[in-house]
Amino acid sequence: MLKKSQDIIMPNVLKNKQDKFMKHLNLQKEKIANSMRSIILMGEYGSGKSWFARKIHNSSIRRVNSFIEVDCYSDTITTNPSTAKFHEISIADNELIFSEEIKDKSRNGTIYFKGLNELPKLVQNNLFNKIQNNEGLNLSGNKNHSNAPRFIGSVDVSNFNELLDKSNSIQRNLGDTVKLLFYPPLRYRKSEISFLIEGLLSNEISEKYKYASRRISPRALYMCLKYDWPGNFIELKNVIEHSALVADGNWIQPIHLPSSVIKGQPNKYQIQNLKKDSDFRRAEKQLLRNVLTQSQKKEAAWLLGINELTLSKKIDFYKINATS
Repeated sequence: MLKKSQDIIMPNVLKNKQDKFMKHLNLQKEKIANSMRSIILMGEYGSGKSWFARKIHNSSIRRVNSFIEVDCYSDTITTNPSTAKFHEISIADNELIFSEEIKDKSRNGTIYFKGLNELPKLVQNNLFNKIQNNEGLNLSGNKNHSNAPRFIGSVDVSNFNELLDKSNSIQRNLGDTVKLLFYPPLRYRKSEISFLIEGLLSNEISEKYKYASRRISPRALYMCLKYDWPGNFIELKNVIEHSALVADGNWIQPIHLPSSVIKGQPNKYQIQNLKKDSDFRRAEKQLLRNVLTQSQKKEAAWLLGINELTLSKKIDFYKINATS
């Protein structure tokens, strides 16, 4: 925590108010935490889906058992039969094969597949078929599914159009057997940034480099809050880790931050893949339609984190037919 005398510049809203969307998402998390329903988290790469998957696990009765993360981006999963015995998970005949150790560890726990979309398409299809047939990850083979782990997967999307395409595809294949949750990028979760930085400095970074925890000055924090973090949590973590290393005292000052954060402008390579205005407007229109088909205006405005007047202006701008 920052000292009181140095706490003046920090906006009070950050201490006692979460983003409305995150409140709604956390309510969804509490509702599904103790069900056996499979979950797929969708969002930008590096936005913190792994962290949220672990929060779901820790909010459930399964928290006393293992949370196993399978990184589909790495070489954790092998397709080579000759090396399969050296891996905890392998692929044979387009099926996932789990080692006895994984089967034992995962009993009544959670298996989280990070970057599910990186698995071969046929493997994904077979996995989805099992979920649709209520087989899930029944590794023990018991007919009553006792001891079966809960399945959570994440799918990376780079923009709203891709989000809509992939979510529609998954829903066509799986229907109501899986719960789809959109995890927003960090730029839409500004109220979390101060807590994420504090957690990184007091835990992960201090443990990694074996020094007393650093702190971030209010002015440096203010710059972090203004920045949009196109690289999401991964970029935030790298920036804070680097700043903690170059800081010549216990406090991270603005001078220790990269110029992109100070200026509030990401480097060119960071913005090459950002959506164009036309793409954004098409996606925003579709998003508004989706929310308004399921909610009245008042509830839709709350879910979108805007007031009813702003929502009405957007409805008029996009010429959307909506009930009051």
